[in-house]
Amino acid sequence: MAQVLEDSRSQVMISVDPHKASWTAAAVDASLRPLATIRVPVGDEGYRSLRRFARKWSNTHWAIEAQPAWARR
Repeated sequence: MAQVLEDSRSQVMISVDPHKASWTAAAVDASLRPLATIRVPVGDEGYRSLRRFARKWSNTHWAIEAQPAWARR
């Protein structure tokens, strides 16, 4: 059981806020302390940059903010 608690403390959540021209990502720890942020252009190279950004931490989870349908117009 102690191992499970230890693992949950080492988890990092990467939250992505998508926009038409860029993606902004923030990494936070289990205490919701900001660890790092990045802003990349939308596209293949931006996606690769996000993946490289996430490799800084071994135990990551992703959260992508969904854009409401009315905002896509």
